[in-house]
Amino acid sequence: MSGDRRVRAAVMQSGGALAIEAIDLAALGPHDVFVSTRAAVVCLTDSIARRGTFPVFNAPQIRGHGGVGVVIEVGSAVTRVRPGDRVIAAVRLQCGECPLCLGGQAEWCVHSDGPPPRTVDVDGRVYSDREPPPAPVGRTSAGDPLSAHARIGSYADMMRVPDIAVTPVRAEVPDAELALLACGAGTGLGAVFNQSGVRAGATTAVVGCGVVGLSMVLALRLLGARHIVAVDPDPGRRELALSMGATAAAGPAEALDCALVATRAVGVDVAFEAAGAPEAMELAFAATRRGGGVVLTGFGSPDARVTFAMNELAVRGRRVLGSQFGAVQVRRDLPRLAALVEHGRLELAPLITHRFPLDDLHGAIDAVEHRTALGAVIDRF
Repeated sequence: MSGDRRVRAAVMQSGGALAIEAIDLAALGPHDVFVSTRAAVVCLTDSIARRGTFPVFNAPQIRGHGGVGVVIEVGSAVTRVRPGDRVIAAVRLQCGECPLCLGGQAEWCVHSDGPPPRTVDVDGRVYSDREPPPAPVGRTSAGDPLSAHARIGSYADMMRVPDIAVTPVRAEVPDAELALLACGAGTGLGAVFNQSGVRAGATTAVVGCGVVGLSMVLALRLLGARHIVAVDPDPGRRELALSMGATAAAGPAEALDCALVATRAVGVDVAFEAAGAPEAMELAFAATRRGGGVVLTGFGSPDARVTFAMNELAVRGRRVLGSQFGAVQVRRDLPRLAALVEHGRLELAPLITHRFPLDDLHGAIDAVEHRTALGAVIDRF
């Protein structure tokens, strides 16, 4: 088995500084995999981290938390994939063996990336809600130990990942479209299919028409929702939502009236938030009916707060559900979603408006942050 690998990668420091540099990936451990990267999805998460408004845990860090590539080498104990397999490396690791994975909540796997684990001492024994941070995946040219964002690190020409981070996919779907399933599109599709309870004839609203929100529109159309009210401040994105299956579209100021007109003052059965702003979450909540549901997928500054009226929750029975990666169970769902794309049931190609080389990662993040790009991928390394 080979040793360290010299690759080019986007490395972020704790304050958000981001630069492309040569780094050394460590040799594979028994359960690790080398993947040659073909496409990496660009996410607003990286913009938030670059601004320094969200902590970069275990910096310096190879950024990029979702991508597609081909396995080129596996560790001695790896059996799930083999060299030559095309795989999706998705944002949430799922071991399939911990209590949360076995209980149907694999998106919260104890091996997934995130803030430092929460611990408690019970009679001298320390318990943790998650596995401790893994060993470094490599070193910078200066010799500093490197972590990988979400244990993926897809902004690099090669990824060194645990075998539980990759899912083989046989569907004949372009790399860039598969990459969307690793983060934004997977989140939107999963939130509808896995968490909403939407059935044919339901009334719905989607607040935010980026990749996540438009993926929700696609899923709702596939399920046969009667009303899909799409909300976004950008007229172009509203038009795209209508072309993809929304039955009405409105800007934020008109959205509540639009939802009430569509439902004859009742409110929608389920509203989805896909904008990452407190006011978007509050709007989604307001658009629902008594006993309706709200599915929230966005995030932003750790200090942001959302306010809901107490009686609207308890007395009027609204249900609020936070969604992480759409509760996608990667081994089950990603091949199914890829098959739906392959057979034309879900059309992800319109969501990709810009493609960038790794050397222009800052330009890619700028385009996503300033909404000049809808969906952006890195596909030249």
